[in-house]
Amino acid sequence: MFVGCRWLIRASPEKISPVPIRIHHVPVLLLIACYGLAHGGYKDDIGYTRLLIEQGANIPDGSGVHVTQAEASTSGEGNPAVFLPDNVNVAELAGKVVTDQSGSTTGTFSSHATSVAKTFYGDTSSIAAGINAINAYLADGWLQSDFLRFGSFPDKKPLSSSDRVANHSWIGSYADLLYDSEVLRRTDWLVETDEFIQCVGVRNSSNANQPLLSGAYNVIAVGKSDGLNGYGTTRLDSEYVSGRTRPEIVAPKSTSSAATPVVAAAAALLVELGNNNPGLSTDPVVISTTNRNGNIIRNAERSEVIKAALMAGADRVTSNSSSADITDYRVDPANQTVNGLDSRYGAGQVNIYNSFHIIAAGEQNSDEDDVPGSGVIGLSGFDYDPSFGGAGGSNAAASYRFSAGENAVEMSATLAWNIAIDGGSGSGFSGGATLHNLDLHLYDVSGGGQVLLQRSASSVDNTETIRAILDAG
Repeated sequence: MFVGCRWLIRASPEKISPVPIRIHHVPVLLLIACYGLAHGGYKDDIGYTRLLIEQGANIPDGSGVHVTQAEASTSGEGNPAVFLPDNVNVAELAGKVVTDQSGSTTGTFSSHATSVAKTFYGDTSSIAAGINAINAYLADGWLQSDFLRFGSFPDKKPLSSSDRVANHSWIGSYADLLYDSEVLRRTDWLVETDEFIQCVGVRNSSNANQPLLSGAYNVIAVGKSDGLNGYGTTRLDSEYVSGRTRPEIVAPKSTSSAATPVVAAAAALLVELGNNNPGLSTDPVVISTTNRNGNIIRNAERSEVIKAALMAGADRVTSNSSSADITDYRVDPANQTVNGLDSRYGAGQVNIYNSFHIIAAGEQNSDEDDVPGSGVIGLSGFDYDPSFGGAGGSNAAASYRFSAGENAVEMSATLAWNIAIDGGSGSGFSGGATLHNLDLHLYDVSGGGQVLLQRSASSVDNTETIRAILDAG
């Protein structure tokens, strides 16, 4: 499998600026998706057991990766809020350093937050049990004064953090298009600027999704492997439009609240892999960036790379022990999205074995990068480019050549890029947006020419995916 990530054209399209918003202490409607505590055999179903057998003690477990858990209050709109996971009485959360960032004073723990925490970073239930530093937020607080600073601080940028992955097992809306739009712009700016990966849930039922937070471009929107979840996006303005594919990936759990931390844990595992192995990042122009907190983020752990690796590695046919199976992926034309996904399942069910090997195979540069060995790629890998082209003189395309080998194989490729949000100068937040329109093409060149086999060419999404069975040779 090959994954191409964050290929942004250096251009100057018109930027769209939102109407300035000036509000204070706006309440948000949060809908909670509750679920039971059982986790069954989902680790087998997502390829983790296979990866553990293969890697043994060398398998990443999220160690050193700082995370955020934002939760709606299980007391509803009552005060005080109840949103903290129970790291006092629950054995597999004991010893986890959970920092309350929203000022709970109840001494009461949330059963929903505890269940999410067990799957996200619990010692036995999670695939990223090495996570030990957790910032816990009331979702309303995270949106407003505690972090994103919407409403209470309209002229201030979101706060910075050492956290790399956030889990949001809640959905909601301000019931105001301008308010929801600004929240999503702030969220997208946070992901792009700080490489702060946001894993967000979608609705549990087969209805249109709420805008928050799955309507953001740069998040990873998570649904359920039974496909009975929210779909699509709501039009908020000329940039945040309807018709985009949500969810983008699914996990074998009975609710999206339970599925989201499966993907968040997988993201943390991949972040550790990319961070601890500098040799995986080899772009000739840039191999890392530094976020506002001062953390060095290598190409192999960037938000676009992790998102694309998860999507390219996902299973489109499953044999689950813990959940319903995917059996009819893209069979019905009504479920076929323009960006190569299924409207119910996104890219398919998360498979950490496949995604691990995409990252572990290392960065493989395009032909246009014009460095020794560039353009010819292996059976797995990824590429990060700050822009298309390079020494070859092209800034409009990136090209990769490969062979199927002696046997027929399935190829999976995902192109992912972030919407660019103008944060503004100084401490103020602007919110102007630029969404580039990129496409992904698969050509057969074995006959000496170029025969187009497939293309993914959505005009509204910021991912493109191609899957194809390639003939031997």
